[in-house]
Parts: sequence; C-alpha cells; structure tokens
Amino acid sequence: MVANTGSTTTTYSHTGLSAGDTRHYRVSAINSAGTGPASNVATATTDRPAGVPDAPTSLSATASGQNRINLSWTVPGSAGSSAITGYRIEVSTNGGTTWSDLVANTGSTTTTYSHTGLSAGDTRHYRVSAINSAGAGLPSNIANATTVAGAPDAPASLRASALGKDIELTWEVPEHDGGSRILGYRLEVSVDNRSWRLLANTIETTYTHSGLAPGSTRHYRVRARNALGESAYSRVAKATTVDRPSAPRDLLAEVAGSKVTLRWREPEDDGGGEISRYRVEISSDGRRWSLVTADATGLEWMVDVGGAGLTRYFRVAAINEAGVGDWSDTVSVKTDLSVPGPPPAVIATHVSSTSIRLAWSPPRFTGGPDTELLGYQIERHGGGDWIVIVRNTQSLSTSFVDRGLSPGTEYFYRISAINEVGVGRPSEAVSTRTKATIPDPPRGLTVTAAGTDRLRLDWDKPLYDGGGDVTGYKIEGRRDGAWAILQPNTRSTQTTYVHTGLGPAETWTYRVAAINEAGLGRVSETASGTTDPVAPDPPRSLKAEADGPDRINLSWIGPDYGGGSPVTGYLIESSQDQGVSWTVLARTQTTATTFAHTDLEPATTWHYRVSAINSVGRGDPSPVASATTEAVVPGKPEAVVAIARDHETVQLDWQEPRFTGGAEIIGYRVDVSENEGDSWETLTFNTGDNDARYVHDGLTPATVYTYRVHAINRIGMGPPSEPASVRTHARVPDPPTGLTAEAVAPDQIDIDWDAPEYDGGAPVTAYRVEFTTDGDDFTWEVLATTELTRYSHEEIVPGTTLYYRVSAVNEAGMSAPSEMASATTDDTADRIERLNKSILPRFAATVAAGITGAVADRMDAIANRQQADHASIGSLQSAATGELGALADGASAAQSFGSRISAWSSVDRTNMSKIKSDDNIHWEGVVTQFFTGSDIEVVNDLYFGLGASHAVGNYDATDFSWNYEVEGRYKASVTNFTPYVGWNPSSYVTVWASGSYGFGKISVEERAADIRATDAKTRTGSIGLISRLNGDALGAISLRAEGWASRMDVEETQDFRPMSLDLRRVRMTLHWTRVLRSSDSGHEFQMSLDGGLRHDFNGSAVNHSGFEFGSGVAYSSPSRQIRVSTTGRMLVTTDIGYDEWGIGGSIHLEPQPSGFSVVAEPSYGAYASGVDQLWNNGVESFAATDNEQVFVLPFSINYQVERVMPYFRFDGTRFSAGTAVLGRLSVEVPWHREGAGVAIKGNWQLR
Repeated sequence: MVANTGSTTTTYSHTGLSAGDTRHYRVSAINSAGTGPASNVATATTDRPAGVPDAPTSLSATASGQNRINLSWTVPGSAGSSAITGYRIEVSTNGGTTWSDLVANTGSTTTTYSHTGLSAGDTRHYRVSAINSAGAGLPSNIANATTVAGAPDAPASLRASALGKDIELTWEVPEHDGGSRILGYRLEVSVDNRSWRLLANTIETTYTHSGLAPGSTRHYRVRARNALGESAYSRVAKATTVDRPSAPRDLLAEVAGSKVTLRWREPEDDGGGEISRYRVEISSDGRRWSLVTADATGLEWMVDVGGAGLTRYFRVAAINEAGVGDWSDTVSVKTDLSVPGPPPAVIATHVSSTSIRLAWSPPRFTGGPDTELLGYQIERHGGGDWIVIVRNTQSLSTSFVDRGLSPGTEYFYRISAINEVGVGRPSEAVSTRTKATIPDPPRGLTVTAAGTDRLRLDWDKPLYDGGGDVTGYKIEGRRDGAWAILQPNTRSTQTTYVHTGLGPAETWTYRVAAINEAGLGRVSETASGTTDPVAPDPPRSLKAEADGPDRINLSWIGPDYGGGSPVTGYLIESSQDQGVSWTVLARTQTTATTFAHTDLEPATTWHYRVSAINSVGRGDPSPVASATTEAVVPGKPEAVVAIARDHETVQLDWQEPRFTGGAEIIGYRVDVSENEGDSWETLTFNTGDNDARYVHDGLTPATVYTYRVHAINRIGMGPPSEPASVRTHARVPDPPTGLTAEAVAPDQIDIDWDAPEYDGGAPVTAYRVEFTTDGDDFTWEVLATTELTRYSHEEIVPGTTLYYRVSAVNEAGMSAPSEMASATTDDTADRIERLNKSILPRFAATVAAGITGAVADRMDAIANRQQADHASIGSLQSAATGELGALADGASAAQSFGSRISAWSSVDRTNMSKIKSDDNIHWEGVVTQFFTGSDIEVVNDLYFGLGASHAVGNYDATDFSWNYEVEGRYKASVTNFTPYVGWNPSSYVTVWASGSYGFGKISVEERAADIRATDAKTRTGSIGLISRLNGDALGAISLRAEGWASRMDVEETQDFRPMSLDLRRVRMTLHWTRVLRSSDSGHEFQMSLDGGLRHDFNGSAVNHSGFEFGSGVAYSSPSRQIRVSTTGRMLVTTDIGYDEWGIGGSIHLEPQPSGFSVVAEPSYGAYASGVDQLWNNGVESFAATDNEQVFVLPFSINYQVERVMPYFRFDGTRFSAGTAVLGRLSVEVPWHREGAGVAIKGNWQLR
C-alpha cells in the first residue's frame, strides 16, 4: 500500500475506503540495508456511514419470457437520515462470486425493475441497495432467476467439399442452444437450390454424401433441434463432384547419356476437376512397371536410368481429386555408351622414404556391352592441385610404383580407367606418407622463475620435424658441473616443463632435444634462470605511546632476516576490537622504524602491528602493541524528542551521547527557541544528573517550540544535539470566507470559497458543505465533505433556488459555518421559448412550402398530361387498373384511376442549420415530409382534389444564453389535410389555389429533464401560376410563381409558453427538362435543372431572401416496368448562418397486368439528430445517432383498382358530378438504417 513512508512516524491513516470495507495490514521497518521482516497482521472494518438507509427486503426475481427478468422488492424499514432517492441494482453472472452495477442509481423510488436484452436460458443473480443523500445502504437479500428456454440458433459455418464422387459436409454447433441441449441436426439437399428434400438426421456435425455421379452439383442446408423446437436454417453451401481425367497426349522421350527427358501434353478431359500432378512409371520390358514419381506438377520429367546402352519403356497418367486417370501411350528409348566407371579398391603403401606402391581392381562398368579397357590414368597431389603423373599406362596391369618422393610427406592418389569413349570417372582418393628422418633442434628456449622452489622452461617446436610427428622431448640441466638428464622423454608434444624441488635464489642452465619415430634429434641452444627470494621476518620490539587526545606514536626494530632481498618499507595495521579485525593504516615505502597515528578520537583504545616488506612482498606481522588517547568533552545527545502533553506543556526525552568523551555524564543543559533556532534561551544550565528527560510548562497554545540539549562530563560541556520541534495543541479554525454560488448548467451549481483566515493552529483537512431549499426556516442538509475549496452540486431540478454554507475542519474539530450564498438554475420554460422562437419558424415555413410545392407539382403534372405517359409504363389495360408512380415529385407520382380520378404521392427531405447569432441559439436538423392526394376532373381542365401530408423535424440545439451551454434535442411533427383546385385555361398556363388545416406535436429533450411536449395547430393558404415558355429538341422551360400564408399556434403547458407564428412567402422559379428516348427499346432518360428566387416577410423574425437551385435525373423502361429517379436542391440565403439542402429519389417496380406495383423511396441527407420515424410511427424517443449521414427507404406495395363509376346529374337548375371508386389500397413499410429497427405503418382498405 505504501512502499516507504519516508518517515519514522509510527502511525498511518488509510483513507478512500467504503462503508463496511475490511482490510488486513502488516508493517516492515526500512534502513539503509533494506526492508526488515513484517510485523503481525492487524484487521479492521470501516463503519457504516451515518444516515444511510437500511437494506431493502423481500427481493424477488421472476423470468418473463426468453429475454426478460422482472425484479421487485420492499422499501427498507428505515430510510436513514433523509428520504430515499433511488436504488442501486447489482447483477452477477457467476452465482454471486463477483458483482457489477446493472443500474448505479435508478433515480426513482419505484421498487420494480425489468432486466431486458437477455438470452434464452440465461441465469442471473441480483441484489439491491437503497440510496439517500448520505449514500448507499447495505444490499438486500440475493435473488436469482433463469430466462425461459427456446429453440436454438441456426448452425454456423456450413461447408461442402467434393472428394471425388463424394461430398463431405461440416458445420459448427449453434452459438446459443436456446437454453436446452441440442438433440440433433436435420440435413437437407437440393439440386436447384429451390426444391429441398431430407438427406439425413444426425447428432454429429459432419456428414459424407456418397454415391453421386461425376460432375454432380448439390446444395445443402442444416438446422438444429432441441427439446423446444427447431432452429432457422443455416446458410446454403454447395459443391460439385469430379471424375478421373483422360490420358495425357503426345508423350515424347529424349536421351542424353543415361538421362531420359519425358515431355507430354495435358489430357483432353480433366474429369471436371483441376489436374494437380502426374504419375510417371518405367519398365525394362514394357510389361512390368515401377514408379518413377507421383508428384510431377509440370508437363516434363527427367529420369536417370543408371547405365549406358539400356532399353527402357515409359508411360504417364494425370491425377485430379478423383484419382489417377488413364495411361498415355508407351514410349521406349535406348541410352548411349559412356566412359568406364571408377576403379575400386585402390591401395597406397609406402616402400621407403622416397617411394610409394599403388594397387587397384578393374572397374565394374567398362562403359557398355562389349566395350574393352585400353589402360589407366594415374593422378597425385601433395596438398595442392591434382597432377597427372601417368597419362595412359597402355596396360591392363593394376599396380604402379611412384618414386623420387620427399621423406615423411603425405601423398594422395586417384586412378581413372580408359576405354574407346575416353577417360572415366576417377576412383576414390587414397593417401599414405613416406618414412621420416630425425627432427631439427627445438627453438627459442627460455627459463623463468615460478616461485622460490621451481623454474619454468618454454620453447618452440623444431622448424622441421624430419617428416614424422614429434612425440616427446629430452630435457637436461646443470647447476655447476656436468649435464644431468631431468626428463629422458616427456612423451608429450607440450613445449613447457617445470623444474621443481629447488631452493630460493638457485640458478640453473638447460637444453632440450626433440624425439620422433626416427629417433632423438639435435639439442637446442642453452638457457638459464634463477628462483625467487622469500619474504622477510617480523619486526621486533614494537611500542605504542599516547600523545594527547588525538595522537599515538609507534616505534620498532627491523627484522633479523630480510628474506634474501633488501627491506624496502613497512606495512602498519590498526584495530579497535582487540585484534579481531585489522585495517591497513600505512605502507611507509621507507626503512624508517617510527610512525605517528593522528586525527584520533579522544579516549579511544588502538591496537597495532607492523610487517616488513621486500621485493617478494610482506612478511609476518610483529607482536601487538596498544595505547589509549586522553579524554575530552562528550558528544551531542541523540534522538531528542519533544511531545506536547497539552496546550501548555512539552516533555523532552533524549538518549545519552554515543561518545561520552571518555568520562561519565554528570548532567545536561537544556535550551529553547521560539523562532526555529534563530536565537536560544537556556532553561537549565545543568540538570545535575544523567536523567534524559525534561518537562517545560507554562507555554502558549498552538505555538511551535524548538529545543536542544548539551551533555556535561568532568572535562566540560559538549556540543548541542540536533534540534527538536513541537507545537502545542490547536483549537478549531475560523469559518471559511468568500463563499459564492453560481449556476453553470440547468441542473448544476458550482460553489467556491476561501480558506479560513486562521486555521486554529492546524491545517484544515476538510470542508463540510450544507444546503437548503428553504429560504425562510433554513433547515440545512449535509451535501458533501471535500478537501477542496470548491464543489459542484449536480442533478438539480432546473429553475430551483438553493442556499449554501460551508464549515472548515481541522484536527481540533469543525468551525462555525460561513456566511450563506445562494443561486438559481435556468428556468426550463424560458429556454424552451428561446428554442421555439429560433427553430419553429423554420420548421413551419418548410412544412408550408412543402404543401405548396406538392400541390404545384401535381398541377404541373396535370398540365403536361403526364398521366398518360406513366400509364403506358405499366401497360394500363382498362380504367379498372391503376398504378402509383414515383414519390419524387407530382409528375412521376401521379396515377390515373380510369379517365377522370387520379391519385398521387411524393416525399421531400430538407436539411437545415443555423449557427449562433443574436438569439444565442445554434441548431441543425432535418425535416422529412410525405404527401399523398387524389383529384378529379369535374369539367374539362378544371380539377378538384384533396391531399394529406405528414412532416417530422429533428434538431440538435445548443443554447448559449447563460454563462454555460445547454445542449438538447428539438422535435416537431405535423399532419395536414389540404383541399385544392386547379384550372388550365390554355395549354401554356395553369392556375391553382389550396388551403390546409393541420395538427401536430412539439417536444424538447435535455440532459437534465425528461421529454417535454405540447400540441400545435396550423392553417395554410396558397395560390400559384405555371407558365410553359417553350419546348424544343434541347428541352422544355417553364415558369412557376407561387405564394402562401400560414399560421401556427402552440398550446400552453407547464413547460411551453403559448406562441403564434404568421408566415408568408413568395417564390418564382424556372424549370428546364430534357427527355432522351430510345425508339427501339423504349428506354427513357430525363434530366432537369431548377433555379429561382424566394422571399419571406412578416414571418415572426424570419425575413430574408434566397436563391434556390437544384437538379434531377430519371430513367424508365416500359418493357421491364422499371422507373428510377433522383432529385437534389440547395438554398443560398441572405439569412447569415442559415443553411438548407435536401435530396430524394424513387424506384418503381410495376408488373402487369394485375395493376400491382412496388415503389421504393431511397433518400440520403445530413442529419444533426437522427430520424426516429419517416412518418408518425408512434416512437417518441430520439435516435441514438449524432451528426451522421442517414439512409432512408420508404417502401410501399400498392393498390388494385377494381371498378370506377362516374355519374352526372342536371335537374334544370343545378349541375352535380361524382365518382365512386371500388379498390384495395396498400401496405406501406417505412424503413431507415439507424439501429432503431423497422416500423410498420399499417393496413387499410377503401371500398
């Protein structure tokens, strides 16, 4: 826990523990030599915090299906010092061995909880603790439950591998068995991957499908089964069987000596499998065959048949997965004649010192049938290159004598036979050595002393060993007279020798002769050497005499015998433990026989000895002499400790000096300082005894006193001890000052304060923070205890006023509280009102513009007569068959029911953002709108219709209005119903008008609070004109002018203030289209460009102008009933910081003649807050994605019109018209990729 406290203090506090924690401790002491052994073990358990709740009771866990366990419990018997605010729920996956937080704090007093997201058969253990302002209490009883078991997962990693005509299947067990043991597997097979039949039921995870024909392809799938049912099928795996290949083609053979190279071509039929290698076989008669190789991977192979003039047959077969195929045609070859083989059994024998005899046998192979030898070639080398000594013996004799060689030299020989083809391969090399002669004398003889009783001889071997290895040496020596044989034969090749048993300083002369197999060689040059001398005897009459308190003088007489070498100095040693251990004091390097030992401690006893030194070294030491220096004043007292008994008394304790000066301690002088040693006052000049304690009373509280002590002996007073300081006991500190409280977030207040002006004489160790919401009676609650001078109070209800005070704590206790400070968090209703004013006008304008644009697109489509064009795509057969077009615009979405009633739909996505401006709000988001409608032509070129739309806007917003940022999510949705009327007075002009009424909802979500929501209503009126300017081969251009006015009312709730928005806009755009059509295939491509101006005015702070531009492409294929289109747009505006853009598209699949159609609507845009729903699916939570590009795919399966029945009536004064439609309408499935899954809008039918 603490590697080294770095202090001699024998207490320690372990902080940072939790309530009820148990810890075991042990302590080891540390000095300069390392860490000592550990102490005994002590154990302690922390207290339960005061005021926490009791443990909840009656915890129960009940499984609810395969994925959920429900928990319930009873509130604790005692809530502690404050009300329960939440519960901590812990879970264990290993039966309670380890625990982790499932919910750290529910933040609610609800006593139930559902644990979801589990798997079938999962077992979990739970425990619950109650939480109040003092902290978490003890845990409840443990409860456990196991989720309901179900069917297993699908088997994984199904693989199919063809092995010839068999297919081997393998798979892995399901990742989850559904909580019930796997009982087996159902394996199914299919020829076409559509029709399946049972192949086998098995409990294994492997299976071999046998008996298939070559080239058979099979598909397989498998499902697992437990006691509760069968899993889904695995993925499908397939494999195809193979057959053996046909014979290789065009086998050829080429001969080069005894080597034959075979080449061939691939088989015509590989059997349906890849050829991996070829098998090659050989025969001497074309009937009995032997394997050459089964691993030839190319289309050629080389074979060495091992002889000349031999006839051999070859054949080849291909190999694939199914095995070895048919054999190729057989080819035969005959190898060429060659040179003879090497002669065997060559023997070399020395005859003399200059000649060697060779003998050998004729070669076993002469080069081929009926081939004769003509002679032999003989080669030799003596350590270099081979040389031919006989080119051709021209004889069949198998012996030869080589003469004129050097003595004692090794020679190597090899023999080659010769026939009519040429010289054959040489034999194995053999060697022998000629006889040797006596060696030369050894060289470089030297003699060196190896101590007082031996000499060492060293020499180099002879320059020439006579042609034979030196096997030993003869050594002779003499001192004064004739030579003596010291070693007749060393029988070793070592060139050293040690002559022992000599006396000190003896001189000898030596010579050496080498010995080899021929005998003793000549002697070497002579060399001489002398043994070493010995050390001298001990000095005599050593004396030691004290000379004052710090000096001892030594004197002695030199040794009687110097060891054969002059004395050059003396080694002086000293000891303070009566000679148990010795330390070298000096090496004098002089023959003087006196020495002074200085700088000694008083009253210390020293022991001495002296040794003489000559060239050999140090001799034995003299007898020991001793002396003691005179006494002095004592040293300083040690380990002075000052301890405060209370606020006015200090007790001093110390230890006697290690050095008493050589005399008894008779008293102590005690000094005190109140300025950390700058000046001193004597408390007592002499205590008069050797008691090492003194009590100083009458002192000032919380004051630091420093003490020092002098020891006194008969010589006098010694130096002072190291100072020791102590502080008298302190009192509680003053209150903290400068307390401030500041709201930094809607749910957070930061508190700051200054330390007390006076800490009571002890450091402040903590601060206690209290708060109250009662500004009248001020009933205080403890908020926290901290060591810092600041604290952040979080999870506060927005719009709350809180009061705070702080107390300081030191070792003496807690101070009085500080002055009070208060703060109020931001009001939610104000912030929501700011968000509404900044975002809602943009949303309402986008919705109104979307409705207006959808009606305008529809009227443009009617004017251009695009219904008939799109009806031809689906090959509309009668008025009873209809289609729903693309959802990209009014033109492509129009669908006629008969001749006078039509239905249409479209989708639009708008991305927008606003950076921080004067309203201190920054936001970004996306609006998605879906439109649908139906209209009828009551008279020529006059249309009445009814449309419906739904719009959803999702935004991320940041409020900078306070001194902190508040981040949240803003959402608005509205559903509108729009009647409209349109008139085409000519083929170039269309005018229209519409009105709509809608209702919706607005919600805000922030970190500090749950979702807040209110209702809204909207009314919109619009008019427009479309003028087609021209049309030619380069395209068509039209002018569109429109204007609208809208009002949105927001209802008042607890968090929302009432708001009314009045919005108006005028807009004028030019539209260009170009259609490219294939006359042969019927394929059609369309390109479009848009550009225009718009202006918003009188629009609740939305007053600006902007330029819109966009483009689109479309493709349709009548023969395949497919239409694909996409559009995009962007706004450039004078509203600084505001951005808006969007894209959309459609895919149409319209089979005939049923009238059934499938329409997919992909869309892509930049979101700030994600999309919960394309249109209202009832989901209120916000999506998890932030700042992502989101892909959206509305998908619809459309209608079948059964009957259209128009009618007209005129009674003479009034004209009326109507149409009855009998049909079925679709299932619509909106889908988006956000991790939120799939939402289904529902089914409906109109008759």
